Formats: sequence, structure tokens, C-alpha cells
Amino acid sequence: MRWAPWGPGLRWAPWDPRHKVGSVGPRHEVGSVGPRLEVGSVGPRHEVGSVDKELGVDKELGVDKELGVDKELGVDKELGVDKELGVDKELGVDKELGVDKELGVDKELGVDKELGVDKELGVDKELGVDKELGELGVDKELGVDKELGVDKELGVDKELGVDKELGVDKELGVDKELGVDKELGVDKELGVDKERGVDKERGVDKELGVDKELGVDKELGVDKELGVDKELGVDKERGVDKERGVDKELGVDKELGVDKELGVDKELGVDKERGVDKELGVDKELGVDKERGVDKELGVDKERGVDKERGVDKELGVDKERGVDKELGVDKELGVDKELGVDKERGVDKELGVDKERGVDKELGVDKELGVDKERGVDKELGVDKERGVDKELGVDKELGVDKELGVDKKRGVDKERGVDKELGVDKELGVDKELGVDKELGVDKELGVDKELGVDKELGVDKELGVDKELGVDKELGVDKERGVDKELGVDKELGVDKELGVDKELGVDKELGVDKELGVDKELGVDKERGVDKELGVDKELGVDKELGVDKELGVDKELGVDKELGVDKERGVDKELGVDKELGVDKERGVDKERGVDKELGVDKELGVDKELGVDKELGVDKELGVDKERGVDKELGVDKELGVDKELGVDKERGVDKELGVDKELGVDKELGVDKERGVDKELGVDKELGVDKELGVDKERGVDKELGVDKERGVDKELGVDKELGVDKELGVDKELGVDKELGVDKELGVDKELGVDKELGVDKERGVDKELGVDKERGVDKELGVDKERGVDKELGVDKELGVDKELGVDKELGVDKERGVDKELGVDKELGVDKELGVDKELGVDKERGVDKELGVDKERGVDKELGVDKERGVDKELGVDKELPPLLPLLT
Repeated sequence: MRWAPWGPGLRWAPWDPRHKVGSVGPRHEVGSVGPRLEVGSVGPRHEVGSVDKELGVDKELGVDKELGVDKELGVDKELGVDKELGVDKELGVDKELGVDKELGVDKELGVDKELGVDKELGVDKELGVDKELGELGVDKELGVDKELGVDKELGVDKELGVDKELGVDKELGVDKELGVDKELGVDKELGVDKERGVDKERGVDKELGVDKELGVDKELGVDKELGVDKELGVDKERGVDKERGVDKELGVDKELGVDKELGVDKELGVDKERGVDKELGVDKELGVDKERGVDKELGVDKERGVDKERGVDKELGVDKERGVDKELGVDKELGVDKELGVDKERGVDKELGVDKERGVDKELGVDKELGVDKERGVDKELGVDKERGVDKELGVDKELGVDKELGVDKKRGVDKERGVDKELGVDKELGVDKELGVDKELGVDKELGVDKELGVDKELGVDKELGVDKELGVDKELGVDKERGVDKELGVDKELGVDKELGVDKELGVDKELGVDKELGVDKELGVDKERGVDKELGVDKELGVDKELGVDKELGVDKELGVDKELGVDKERGVDKELGVDKELGVDKERGVDKERGVDKELGVDKELGVDKELGVDKELGVDKELGVDKERGVDKELGVDKELGVDKELGVDKERGVDKELGVDKELGVDKELGVDKERGVDKELGVDKELGVDKELGVDKERGVDKELGVDKERGVDKELGVDKELGVDKELGVDKELGVDKELGVDKELGVDKELGVDKELGVDKERGVDKELGVDKERGVDKELGVDKERGVDKELGVDKELGVDKELGVDKELGVDKERGVDKELGVDKELGVDKELGVDKELGVDKERGVDKELGVDKERGVDKELGVDKERGVDKELGVDKELPPLLPLLT
């Protein structure tokens, strides 16, 4: 109870907060000022409208100084009213004191009804404080509300289903006892753990590499997406399927008849063992090889140079077209005939007494065996050969490169002018000198220490054998290689991740900068040091006496084993724990949820107020009742046949354990799954592409409706049937004798391999091609300009009508005939002994090379020149004044002739 002003004399009367706002006693209504006066009256003595300036009275204006009344200013002393000061005793208002009864406000008492504040009662709505509700009652700052079961310090909130100690949070879906955590995706009962990638219902376990939905199992080596199954020997990426006999890496496919190792490919028509290859046109059994130009049936072999049709056989040396036969010793092109003793190339003709190989020509006076050739000025006995530049007396031999005067000898490799001497190993031009160990081409110089082959260069500091290269910073002995970042002395090796100075070694797991050392068990970032007994993650530090797992911290005075925690006010021996709200004497234990007065015991699962009893299996809020078999949270109701955890719902026809779901059309026992398109009884599986009723099986490549069967090699849509040898896409039909790839069509008379096409008039075997104008039998080829009947062959330059044959060197129009040695333009005729270019004319007795001219009386070999008066045999030379017979020689002194 409090006191408030009441009555005309403003006496104080008791006030109770339970009465209406502003009441000043039990009898009067709000704002009453006694039983006699009405609100706003200014006393019983003055009538309304009277005025008295001396007394300061004016009823109209409502002014009376004595009574202290002034309506305009809102002042009335008796009533205790003053608007300016904000005072009205009847209404219980005083701004200075912060009092307003109607609003229920009193600053001194700390009362404010609108804000719900009352210090005496310990109530404050804004702060959420109400002491009457219990020991702790309600306190927003502390976050405490016993009725709602809220306590922030303990981390408890019944409505939200939160309890930190028990590790429970319904919103987050966390419950440590049940092993549930939605955020982390963990549920022990359901066997779910997202971090570890485990989900038993879905058959998923990342660590074991198992995922039933995706069809993955690492141990069994199964992966549907990748198409891998070790047991069945299937691997799509690698292109392996044992049943179907397929292996891309090995290049094997039994259906297609392909095997790379054996070199077999039916489509391409390849079989190495049998020596068959259609593209290359090879077949050992038939003795056919296009590239090598071999065909036994046709009797053709390019390498051996055999062609029966053309009458060619290189080994036997026979070629009918060219008129060649080795056995008979005949070759028209070369002009050879053994019987007649003629061989143009060798220059042999018995009748004419000519044999070029033996170097015999009676007419020209040549005989190689005797070493005589008048025209060329050769005589073996005298050791003279003008053309070869040989003269024994002078010590000259051009072929051998010998010249005594010049100091040249090719055999010995000597040439004074060029500074060459092979025996001494000297060659100035090539920069070679063995004694000095110099060879420019080989890049060798002993003095400079250079040798390119051995990869040695002292100046550059390079030596391949020793593995040294200064520029590249390489030295094997010292174990240095800049590019690879290796230096043994410094203990550096980038590839191995080793650096002694920096204290880094990846293999040993050492890094000084990062403060890591696996052997010593040190890692600064992770805050681990085994020797010092420190591990931040585990929260262990022996020196500081801290161990999170054991719950020990000396500074904070914490020891879980002893059950002591100063800050939290915990002491197991005394049975006290402030945070847990435990006090044995009072019979209170928050963790165990025990409160004798309220009839609460969590361990026994009893709470009378909430209607909870574990033994009976009853919990009203959670909607649990064991007898009735009901549990709302777990979604269990026996009568309705519902159990969410087990995934059972009779009405919906759902049962997870049995793998049944009517809506989704799933039944594992029956092997049914609509989404996946699986039905074992009906033999249906969409992923595998199997449907027995429709006669479909993708793996086996079977589809009855579409008329497809891989084993039989049948596909109606594509028009394929292996047995019948039909394939529309490839354009193959054995019965009709059609094959587009091979270019075969019996009806049309077409075969590309054999080179046959009736319409175009083409047949390679017969050597016929109408468009190109080719016919081997007739010996006709327009492109090459060949026609045997007409005796025409452009390539060989033959035309009988025109009298032209390049090989034989015959051309009637130009007057050329090699055999006869005739060429009008060049003025050559062997029979007549005429050759303008060489300046030879037997009839006139002229030969420029030999220096013979009968008309002018000139013969170089005999040393005769009538015009100049020279004759060696007679010892006559008019110009030099020499005549042996007469004993005359102007150049010699006069006594010499006598001596001679």
C-alpha cells in the first residue's frame, strides 16, 4: 500500500495499485475532490460574474487572487492545480516529481504501468523482469523465464527445443544423444553423415566409395555412370566389355571382328596372320599385293619385274615390247645381239673390228690393251698419256695428282702451295694440324681446350662427360643444376622440395619458415608441438596445464575429472553446479532435470506440469504415448500404421526397409521402380535398356520391334543382316553382289578393287579403259600416246610412219640415226667419217683433236707442219732454225752439233 492525496484539504489516503489508475480512496471516482464540490468550483462564497479589482476577483475570467485561482493560467491553489508547473493534486499529477496517477507513474517509487515497471514488486516488462514468478523468475537481460523454460546462460529454451548441455536444438535439428545434426547432415539412427558422405537408406558411403543410386561401389569396382564393373569386366571409358569381347585399349571387338594385336579387322578386311588387307589390296593366300604390284593369277610381280601378259621378266631379263632377251643376248634399245657380235653400249662390232671395252678401233688406230691411242696421244711403253696428263720423264701424273716441280702428290696428300700434308696431318685451308691438335671442322683445339664432339670448351666452362656447363649452371660432380634447382653443397633440390638453408624437406615434412617438422611433430599454423605437449586443435598445452579433452585448465581453476570449475561455480564433492543448477540439499539438479517441489525428474522422465512420464512412455507436448504406440516427433502411430523413421505409412503404401513406395511405384522385393523404369517380374530395366515383353536388351543389342539383334548382326531400320550379308547404310548385299565401300555391283558389272566397270568400259586386269582410250591387248593408250598397230609410242618417242624412234635415236625428217651415226644438223656421218663439231672429215683427212689436216700438211702426233716447216722425225723446225740431217740448231752454241 502507498499514500496518495485525497479530499478537499488534500489529505493523504492509502493507494493500492490494484485500483483503477488515479483513484484516491475507495469511495471516490477518478478526479473527485470531495462530496460537496463539483469539478472546477472556486469556493461557496462567490457567485459567477462578480468582479472586484481590489481583491483581484473577476468571476467571468475565473480569477481570484486570495484563493489563488486563475482559469486562463489554469491555477487553483485549493485544488492544487497549476498548468504551467504541470501540477494537479486531484488527478495526482506533478511533472517535477514525475507523478501521474491516471498513467500510474511515480519516479520516486519507480512505478510506470504503461512500461510495466514496479521496483518494489521487482517488475520491469521492457527488461522482462518479474521476481514474484520464482527465485530467478523472469529476467530478459539474463535471458531467464522459468515458466517458458528459458535460460540463456545454460542455453535452454523449451519452446524452441534448445538445450546446450544435452546438445539439443530442434530448429537446427541437433540432438547429441540421438546423434542428429541437420546442418552437418548427421543422423546415427538413419545412418546419415554428409561430411563423411554416408547415407545408409540411399546406400551411400564416400569413404568406402559406395553409392547405390549412382550404382557405384569401389571395392566391387562398380560405377554405372562411368560404365565400370570389374566382375563383369566392363569399363566404358576404357572401352572394355569381356562378355561382348570388347577392349578399345587392346583394340579388340569380337562382334565387329577386330583385334589389333592379331591385326584383324573384318570391316576393313584386314587379317595379319592370313596376310589379308583389302585397302592395301593384299592377300597372301591368293598371292596378291597391290602396293608391291603382285598378283599370282595374272602372273604379275613389280618388285621381281614380272608381267606375263606384257612378256616381261626382269630376273630372266626378258621384255618382249622392248625386244630384250638376256639368254639370247638380245636388246634392241641397247643395240645388242650376241650372235652377230654387236653391242652398241659396249661399242662392239666384229665386222668393223671395233670393241670399245677392249679399246680397239682399227680405223682410228686405237688399242687399249697395248695402251696405244694415236688421237689421244697415248703410249704405255713410253709412259705418256696427254689426256691424263702423264709423263714419267718429267715426273707428272694429273690423275694421281703428282707434279715434282710444284711439289704436289695427291696420294701422299701433299700440296706445298695450299699448305697440305696428310702424313703430317696438316691442312691450312681446313684449319687442321695434328701436332698442334687443331681441327676447325671437328671444332677441336687443344691449346684452347675445345672439342665439339666431346662437348668440351674451357673458356665457356663446358664439359659433357664431366657434366659441366657454366652458362646453364650445371656441374654433376658438385651436384649443381640451376634449371632443375639442384645444389648438393647448399642442400637444394626443387623437384624433391629440399632446401637446407630455408630448412625445407617435403619428404621428411620439414619447413622452418612455416614451423613444420613431421618427425618432431611440430606445426606452427596448426599450433602443434609434441615435445612441449602443445596441440591447438585438441586444446592441449602441458606447460599451461590445459587439456580440452580432459577438461583441465589451471589458470581458470577447471578440472573435469575432479568436477571443479570456479567461474561456473561447480564442485562435484559438495554436489553444487550453478550453470547446471545443481544443489543436492535442495533436491535440485537442472542437468538431470530434477526439482522435487515442482515434481520434475528428467532421468525418470517425469514432469507433472508438462504431463510427461518416461516409464509410462507419455509426453503430451511431444504427443508421445507408448501404450497407444504414438510418437508425433518420430512420426509413429501404430493404429494408422505410420512410422517416419522406418519410413512406413500404410495408407500411402510406403515402407523404406522393404523398399516400397506406391506413389513412386517402388518395390525392392518385387524389383520394381517406376522412375528408374525397373520391373524384374516383367524383365524391364530402362538404364540397362532391357524389356523382355518388348524383346529389348541394349547390352546384347536386341530390339524385336525395331528388328535389331547385335549377335545375329540384324538391324531392320538400318537395313542390316549379317547372315544374309546385307547392310543398306554401307550399301552391302551379298545376294545381289553389291558393296559400296568396295565399289562392287555385279548387275552393273562394277568392281573397284578389280578396277572393272562395264558401263564405262573399264577393266584393270584386261588393261581396258574406254574413256582414257586404253586397251593392253591391242597395245593402245591414248593418254600415253601408244598404239602398237600404228607403231606409235609418245613416251618412248616412237612413230613408224614419221620414221621416229628416240631410244634408237632415229628421226627421218631431221636426218638422225644413232646406229648409223648420222646427224645432218650437227654434220655427223660415221660411215663417211665426218663430224663438224669435232672437226673430223676422213675423206679430206682432217681431225682437229689429233691436229691432222692432210691438205695443209699438218699432223701433231708426228710433229709435222708443212706451212711452219716442222717435222719431228726428220728433226726439222724452220722457225727455231733446226735441221738434224744437216746438223743445224741456231739455239745451241756452235760446238754442240759437233759433240752430238
